[in-house]
Amino acid sequence: EETKGGETPIFRSHLIKIDKSKPLDGIVCMMSDGTKELKSMYLKSFRNFKDTLFLGSRPSRTEEYVVEETKETKTKLVFDDYLFMTYNQAEEFATGLANH
Repeated sequence: EETKGGETPIFRSHLIKIDKSKPLDGIVCMMSDGTKELKSMYLKSFRNFKDTLFLGSRPSRTEEYVVEETKETKTKLVFDDYLFMTYNQAEEFATGLANH
């Protein structure tokens, strides 16, 4: 899909078919097997793609540095590499949250 400046593209599962003739320009979608509920989509994905990467995040930390001209110490936010969870790990995490 085309993006505007500063935006990232939207990636959709190949299992989802979008009917752009419907209102909302395809925001409402349905899986190719007719599933419409989000919970059912996730459960099918957890079952079918256990070892596939699913959710990612970038841990952040602050680092101090010195501005040469002023000798002032400042901090900056630094992002590390992405860490990903598989569908199976995400399901275990979500199940753990639900059980508490």
